[in-house]
Amino acid sequence: MVTNHHEVGHTLFENDPNLISRSLRNAGLKFPDLVNVEQLGTDLSTVEPVERRADRVIRFKTASGEEAILVLEMQRKRDEAKPPAWGYYGMTLVNRYKLPVVIVVITTSSSCERWASQDFEFGLDMGLGDKLTLRPLVLGSNTVKPITDVAEARADPFYAALSVIVHRDSRNVGAILEAVAQALADTPDPDNRDVLAEYIDLALGESPAAELWRRLMSLHPETVFRGPIVSGMIDKAVAEGKAEGYVQGEAMGKAEGKAEGKAEFLLKAIELRNIDLNEAQREHVRGCADEQILETWLKRVFNATTADQIFAN
Repeated sequence: MVTNHHEVGHTLFENDPNLISRSLRNAGLKFPDLVNVEQLGTDLSTVEPVERRADRVIRFKTASGEEAILVLEMQRKRDEAKPPAWGYYGMTLVNRYKLPVVIVVITTSSSCERWASQDFEFGLDMGLGDKLTLRPLVLGSNTVKPITDVAEARADPFYAALSVIVHRDSRNVGAILEAVAQALADTPDPDNRDVLAEYIDLALGESPAAELWRRLMSLHPETVFRGPIVSGMIDKAVAEGKAEGYVQGEAMGKAEGKAEGKAEFLLKAIELRNIDLNEAQREHVRGCADEQILETWLKRVFNATTADQIFAN
């Protein structure tokens, strides 16, 4: 079954293949940059009807001319059926391409990380060196740094996104999400910004961190983000015949990044939360030129039931 966690593995590294090199080096391993990358088929079946499919298989060449195969596996929990499958992947690819194979396991679970980091041995121990040993490289909470500094997240947004994915269940995930959200809002590359915002939302799924991420994204209407909160607001606006004004307000925030666009976005968010505003309060919002204040008000909208709770000093 393909899960959100697996889907991110299929996309995050495709957009930035050298993310795996940087991540392994950050984990203390000497792994080279990849200069030529070719996506290979993931179906490694050789005998029907058993299907053997890896999450991602990459053929790469380094700057020194060395070639190898990289297998990426996203693993949420301990699964005793996986090590034999990883061994099968490795031997099948070695025989198929006559190249060395590296297996990298990425996990959000610290217990799974400990389990996957061990040596897996196959065969009888007869003291003759006859056992096959598999030792995957593992990226998890102990090897992927929690990125809580905005400058660090801005310097390598793809690694920051990986940090979110790996630490999604940790206690300090809130600090990571805040740093990454601000870094994405600041990035000069809108394509990467929008793609990563969606990837992170997909990876968080229905975890407790997901709600915080979607609220943080609501503070940055310049980001083209279609997570459940924004999509739900648009759907409700369409149902009530109010979508045009909402989309215009969001578009203004995206195109201009100015207080005026954020004010219109805020007014629509308040309206869709069914919070009543009088005309003086509406003008108060429209007349506010301080984007930080507007963002503070917008953050309060999702927990407020009255206008006073939004505008309280």
